[in-house]
Amino acid sequence: VVTAIMSEAQARGLLREGSPVGMYYQLISSGMVFMIPDEARWLGGFDVTSEAFVRSHAELLFRMFLKP
Repeated sequence: VVTAIMSEAQARGLLREGSPVGMYYQLISSGMVFMIPDEARWLGGFDVTSEAFVRSHAELLFRMFLKP
């Protein structure tokens, strides 16, 4: 269902071109950072629960997937 929605969004020019299956896995794997907060703090020095990080992460995903 998700990949069908992504394909439709691509056809309408809303979503960047690429494999909907690949994009789906990129999208769901981007949530992993919230499952490993200690590692994120150690490697990047940020708190995944902070509003600033959540906003930044969401904006990055929008830039990655949505057409400008």
